[in-house]
Amino acid sequence: MPERKLGKTEFDFLKAKEVTSRAAESLKKKYPWIKDFRFMGDTSFKSNRSKASVKAAVDRGEEVSFGLNMMMTYVDLKGKVRISQVILKFKDHPFYSIVFKSYTEGSTLDDVRKQFENTWVILASGNTPEEPTAYVVAKISDFPAQCFTPIESSSGKERWNIMFNKYIKWKPAKQMSIFGDDVINDEFEKIRK
Repeated sequence: MPERKLGKTEFDFLKAKEVTSRAAESLKKKYPWIKDFRFMGDTSFKSNRSKASVKAAVDRGEEVSFGLNMMMTYVDLKGKVRISQVILKFKDHPFYSIVFKSYTEGSTLDDVRKQFENTWVILASGNTPEEPTAYVVAKISDFPAQCFTPIESSSGKERWNIMFNKYIKWKPAKQMSIFGDDVINDEFEKIRK
């Protein structure tokens, strides 16, 4: 049987997943309190998966994949093991927004905030996934309403855009505070509180 050729969307997804995995492994080495990253649910690519099929899978109790979202297991400042959702993304150039898919049809801003109430974004840009030049680390529920914009589409899929640069700026990976502390380490430590 001949090997199946990947479509562009599938190729792009799998490439992004590979880059994200490299970034995740690098963060685990740099921050020993990060114990594990794992992709949420079924990570096999399913192009054109309908909301109805996703809902049916959820109703059956199956885990479903929503793009590159991940579960992060970490140790908080009190030594307790915790799990949080993470959107981890790397691009080799600066970017100022992220697009994501809502879990519910006809979602409102309140629905989106509820979906992401325990979700962090860890965004990296420049250089390589292992050694980015800048980071953004923030909790999505802390973003003000004006950062969220629904994306209209003829397909009816529920997508939203977060213009995170309205709320938080990129921090250079090598930046030090006036006290000589590593600013990026401080950004990551916010996750542990």
